[in-house]
Amino acid sequence: NYYRFFRNTDTTSPEFNTLQLMVRGTRACFNILNKKKARSSVTINIEVFRAETTCIFESEPLDALPDVFFENDMSFAIDIDGNHLGDPINQDINQDIALGITGEIHTMFFNCFSFGNGAESYKIRDSIVGRPFNLGNRLVSVSKQDYKQADRYADMTYSGIYNDESNLNRLNEFNLGLLNFKPLEDSFGPVYILDGRVTDILVLQEDKISYVLVGKDLLSDSVGGGVVVSIPEVLGKQVARVEKYGISFNPESYTNWGYDRYFTDVKRGAVLQLRGDSYQNDQLAVVSELGMRTWFRDEFITSFGTQKLGGYDPYMNEYVLVSNEILLPSPDQCLDCGITQTFNFFLPGGSTFNYCVNAGAYVGTVDINYEVTSIDPGVTFNIDADYNSVIYATGYVSTTGVLSFSK
Repeated sequence: NYYRFFRNTDTTSPEFNTLQLMVRGTRACFNILNKKKARSSVTINIEVFRAETTCIFESEPLDALPDVFFENDMSFAIDIDGNHLGDPINQDINQDIALGITGEIHTMFFNCFSFGNGAESYKIRDSIVGRPFNLGNRLVSVSKQDYKQADRYADMTYSGIYNDESNLNRLNEFNLGLLNFKPLEDSFGPVYILDGRVTDILVLQEDKISYVLVGKDLLSDSVGGGVVVSIPEVLGKQVARVEKYGISFNPESYTNWGYDRYFTDVKRGAVLQLRGDSYQNDQLAVVSELGMRTWFRDEFITSFGTQKLGGYDPYMNEYVLVSNEILLPSPDQCLDCGITQTFNFFLPGGSTFNYCVNAGAYVGTVDINYEVTSIDPGVTFNIDADYNSVIYATGYVSTTGVLSFSK
């Protein structure tokens, strides 16, 4: 059997919404006696049912997140008794805690269109091809993650824009809600130098030299060949150099003049020169390898924790480097309670030695026991304990004792 139905959907046609039917009969049977095809016929009865009312197809609802709230533009007052007051224009009901009356507030908030007959739709005019309703109000939710300090030692961030033509200055805005930070590779160590250049930012970390593209991101082909297309972005990919060099702990050794950038890497006993203006044409040279490899290696071993001051002399066209005896700054490492510190060195008169102790959550009397193993006659010392900006002192003593204070 072969049946085909057509419905005319052309609104400009006079036969709009009419049903056209085309029917073909069954295949004829072959008669073996007279070797002719036998005649066949088909009888079709068509009955059309039309809806007397509007047909509504209901979609399965999805449960809303319990911790998500939609914030609108309305605000309501609270009286001195703590009752929430509504808006009399919208015929809201004020709360009365004393009488047990529950407040009722009409927020004028909706997330669909209604047609007065009980039907609701999330599209304008309930059109199949119409634009859907976009709930544009601000969402408020509660984060299940506890707030805590994050040490982003290998990340980059950027502020808002600056436009002098429109008198717009947002350089003091660092909105973390915009995800305005670029996580870098943690295994390369902390970031010590950021140097903005033509199309990228030179990033010098403890153990790596890399570049972060500015204003564009890169897409490469499947075999890692040439660049296919650029995508606008504030901070793009981090492109690391293949050499195993960084700046160690000495950002003070970095200086630049024109296309040249100089710095040291004391962990690898090297003085480096980076020449170029972008990641595409930079060339790295180890200038300490030019006949002074062993000298710099020995010098950096003996002065590993001191400053390496670098500068450029444009008159002599030279990179000037000096290693002094000033120790590099380092964060205080607090010791735990119960650990004994032994000082076996000579302290010149008037000098001090400081260290930090983590007293933990203990509350009560804290005892600091000090023991003198040997001391020259007539030499005295003083021990100060600084807790909550209050100084507790032993005074000048020369024997073993205990310093106590209340915590």
